[in-house]
Amino acid sequence: MPALCRCNRLKKINVRYIRLVNSLLACVLLPGSPQMVRAEEPCQSERDTPWQELFDGRSLTGWRGYKQTEAPSSGWTVTAGMLYSDGSSRTDLITTKMHQDYELIVEWRTQADGNSGILIHADESTKKIAFNAPEIQIYATGERDPGIHHQAGALYALYPAIESSVQPPMTWNTTRVLCVEKRIAIWHNGALVCDTVVGNDEWNQKISHSKFSDAQTFGKRTSGYIGLQDHGKKVWFRAVKLRSMARK
Repeated sequence: MPALCRCNRLKKINVRYIRLVNSLLACVLLPGSPQMVRAEEPCQSERDTPWQELFDGRSLTGWRGYKQTEAPSSGWTVTAGMLYSDGSSRTDLITTKMHQDYELIVEWRTQADGNSGILIHADESTKKIAFNAPEIQIYATGERDPGIHHQAGALYALYPAIESSVQPPMTWNTTRVLCVEKRIAIWHNGALVCDTVVGNDEWNQKISHSKFSDAQTFGKRTSGYIGLQDHGKKVWFRAVKLRSMARK
């Protein structure tokens, strides 16, 4: 084989090798980082799955109060196309249907020191939803700083928020959640908060060191109701939508 041909062939092999190495490196845990970074995203067929509007912009259809058969009669209303909680009912909303293997997008805003949450894999086994369902934090700092584990976008008490993604009060935020099989990945305003696996060693250790350590079903489910928390503060939602990520 002529020397020039051998040289070109080696270059092609080296390029393929470098691409393979880079792909593998993109999927491993970065040194010194407590959070997993993955390149994995929904495949094209999953991206083509239509979105389901869990909030229709007009009513509380598809929602009910936690441990109730209907939506609360007060506290939660729809105004100007937004789902609004004035904080007076202290009743959390949950979807009327359970969900499994999905991508969830929630757009929200809250007042200074506002406090609420997006809850996943809920099962109604406890008096309060937060003691059976992991909560993605809704918060806007005002006079007090709740700490990085309780800031907007944090997986409450388990994975801290990304400080650069935290926005001022009454600013619209976008929280994105992927729940596929045992995987939970959360992005807040485009920043990856966590990419973890229900039941792995890291997950179990974090729960064991939290206030949920004695909660029997917390962090063990991979399906359930989706909830919106009433924590006594004003909060607005302008979009709550979901698309199936069910494996073929």
